[in-house]
Amino acid sequence: MAASGKLLQTITAKPLLPVWAILVLLSVLDITTRLNVGDNSPQKPWQQSDHHITQGLQIDTKHAATIRQLINAYQQQDQTPSVNDNRMSDAQQLAQKGELAELFSGDLRYRLLGIFKQQQAFAVIEQHHMISDEKETLKITLQSSLNGYQVRDIASNKIELISNDQRQVTLYLYQTAH
Repeated sequence: MAASGKLLQTITAKPLLPVWAILVLLSVLDITTRLNVGDNSPQKPWQQSDHHITQGLQIDTKHAATIRQLINAYQQQDQTPSVNDNRMSDAQQLAQKGELAELFSGDLRYRLLGIFKQQQAFAVIEQHHMISDEKETLKITLQSSLNGYQVRDIASNKIELISNDQRQVTLYLYQTAH
């Protein structure tokens, strides 16, 4: 009891009374400010009125016409199909062999997405039809074939394929530095 009485005397000592007065004043000011936040007065210094926002958005008709022309030119350029740009010719496809990041066969492009092991290893491949731009995810096992390519081996970061004309192709999950 004596310790708490001594603490109370120290806190309420005359030299600390101005400090307490300032703390009480700041607390009252804080409470009244928080209660007045919902006030719907017409102007508050921290709020922007609508005319300040729209002022910066006005442009003259000459600049607006120029902007419209640029947008229209961009939209016309953007409408040109670019799907066929990545296709390979038949001769290029027949020359594919060795280590590849993607394999082209006809209108299809194959990319290795992942390799997994459960009871047996299997690979997940993305098949992308280059003309229709349709994509499909395929599960590939050792018994699978991809449009003229037979799966020969599935390793931890690659799959090995052999074509009908005996070309060997290795699709890697990621490229390694040589």
